[in-house]
Amino acid sequence: MTKNETILTNIVTEDIYKYSAMFCATTFLIPQILLSSKTKSMKDISLTSLFMISLGSFLWGLFLFEEKQIIYLATTILVLATSVTLKTMSIIFYYNRVNEHWKSFDQPLTPVVAAEKSSV
Repeated sequence: MTKNETILTNIVTEDIYKYSAMFCATTFLIPQILLSSKTKSMKDISLTSLFMISLGSFLWGLFLFEEKQIIYLATTILVLATSVTLKTMSIIFYYNRVNEHWKSFDQPLTPVVAAEKSSV
């Protein structure tokens, strides 16, 4: 057995790679939640992909529940919760933008002043 094969065998036989993969797969939407709550915008987020993540997580969670794999079910529920959180934030931010836009209709018009050319 070569050195690379030994390293790969050790990685696969240890549980650390499984839990590392589970951690990454479970928390991948949390940075997006933090960024979106900071910027108050989710214009670049696809609601279709979030819907597909939610539906897949829900169906996968049903399977895990039937198989009594509670640990994996808990991580799947977290993925479902983060995707639902992002969808909710997207809807809230959209309606806030629309409401701000509607408020501008009540304001008097301000004249547009053309910029003057500077002579250099």
